Amino acid sequence: MTRRPPRSTLSSSSAASDVYKRQTRKYLLDIEVDRILEFESGLFEYISTKYPDIFEKIREEKKLSDELEDALKKAITEFKETF
Repeated sequence: MTRRPPRSTLSSSSAASDVYKRQTRKYLLDIEVDRILEFESGLFEYISTKYPDIFEKIREEKKLSDELEDALKKAITEFKETF
């Protein structure tokens, strides 16, 4: 079983997108279990670099609006193409 790093290592917005990702597990179904943490780490870096406004809006709104959900879906899909 893969262990998750302590919560303190994730920012609040990263944790929010993690919650979203866990709720939409279909994005992880084709990722090998032993690569999930690598995927998560890469995804957070990708979003932080390419779409920093996503985490900023999550921090501000403290919820996932339809607009943020669409933006996260797009970012996850794009990142998966490179993973």
